[in-house]
Amino acid sequence: MADLAGMSFVWGMETPLLLVSLALAALGLWRFFPAARNRLVIARPNPGLGLTRFVLVLAAAWFTVVLTAFSDENIVGKYVVLYAALAFTCLMWGAFWRPVLGIWSNADVVERGNLAAALVIAGFALGTMFAFGGALTGEDASCRGEFAARDVCQQIRSFSPGETYGTGGWHVVLVFFLLAYLELRANMALVSRLGGGLADQARLDRDPSAGALLAAVAIASGLISGRAAAGDFAGWGPAFADYGSRIWPILLVPAVAALVGFLTTDRARGPLVRGITAVLLVAGAGAVYIFT
Repeated sequence: MADLAGMSFVWGMETPLLLVSLALAALGLWRFFPAARNRLVIARPNPGLGLTRFVLVLAAAWFTVVLTAFSDENIVGKYVVLYAALAFTCLMWGAFWRPVLGIWSNADVVERGNLAAALVIAGFALGTMFAFGGALTGEDASCRGEFAARDVCQQIRSFSPGETYGTGGWHVVLVFFLLAYLELRANMALVSRLGGGLADQARLDRDPSAGALLAAVAIASGLISGRAAAGDFAGWGPAFADYGSRIWPILLVPAVAALVGFLTTDRARGPLVRGITAVLLVAGAGAVYIFT
């Protein structure tokens, strides 16, 4: 007989994880998006500050769409709250807690009003959003159809007759989000270093084209890795195999962006070329997300 100790732990952690996620989400809102700071959007010109807040609103809309239309049918009631809290916790603490390539949200965006830095932070937050949304997309098919005859599924059905859930859950979402998140950070770091120091150009030189190109790398990487993480979960083996077969387009993102960044540094037409490249990267990754 299959050992359900691991799944018992996963199920037992649902309520504690819900409470911790709610607390961290609330703490993140208080720390990174205090209401008192909202007046700065009106009190002084700082479009970067408004941009980061717009990303938070966009993320709320995106997670709502994913949870209501593209996630597992068993995500209802408290599970909607659980995954929504997890999503915002991962977004805020993953994107705003630590610096992104040396760029701090509070210091560079709020205090210095650096729009180029805001583009990097906002792009990274959007990439994180797409990565988590992808990990959350799909059904738990691990105990359906041909998989229903597995020992572990028979044991689960012995105390849950008529249900459809299996061995999926919050742990699967977090594992594939972590994979996508690490790939997102790695791509940005690689492009910044090989592309002529794009992060320094955004942070120190306040070059919007550098910020836009790094933002596009983050968004494109999040879209591609999020699409690779999306899909029905039929078990760890099939899930990792499917992820591996879909993730390869992410290799094209740093290759193109780093080359463009390097060749356009200190060039008259550099901002134009970088802007066009940024649009094409996001459009191409969007096509991968939608059509594959």
